[in-house]
Amino acid sequence: MNERVAAWSEAGVRHRLWFSEVDTYDTGSLPFALCRRGDTVVTTNSLCGVVDGREVRLFDLEVRMDDPVPDLTGGLPTSESVVGLVVNLLDGPDVEGQKQFTTERWIGALVRAGAECWRLSIGPEGLLTALDDVVTLGDQNLELAAFNEAFEVRADDRKFANDLLDQRMIEFLLAHVVGGVVETVGNRILVAR
Repeated sequence: MNERVAAWSEAGVRHRLWFSEVDTYDTGSLPFALCRRGDTVVTTNSLCGVVDGREVRLFDLEVRMDDPVPDLTGGLPTSESVVGLVVNLLDGPDVEGQKQFTTERWIGALVRAGAECWRLSIGPEGLLTALDDVVTLGDQNLELAAFNEAFEVRADDRKFANDLLDQRMIEFLLAHVVGGVVETVGNRILVAR
């Protein structure tokens, strides 16, 4: 058992949540923009159970994006991209069709909202721009400049976004979620960092 698995297992015991190294719920296939961001999405180290009367699920999320091999004049690939390229090259001699990949690693929490919600994504500037085809409206600025600098908000319904992002919620997000993503879809809320 590696250290990561041991830490997840210990957290499960401490919080009385069921632990599995394999995500039997296929969380990565849920209709959240973050889960649809990559070519391959894998969830592992899943904790599930009830906390304060709400069903919760916590997990590791890996989002892998396959990119064409850059030409020699392009930018430098990340170390993970280099490893991915080497693995692909070892798989076969046809270099022309080979790909490199990059992997984002997130820790996610999923909870039922208790009500149906419009699709809403709150995340770092730039990340949501890449997800633009998923949500229909452009970035929605709010009254607090610090929030607008830290987050980009995209929503199918502007009124829902304004109602959800009241002063207390904005302060909470600034204190706890900078650099992370919050999404609502249907009756589920995803928070990932």
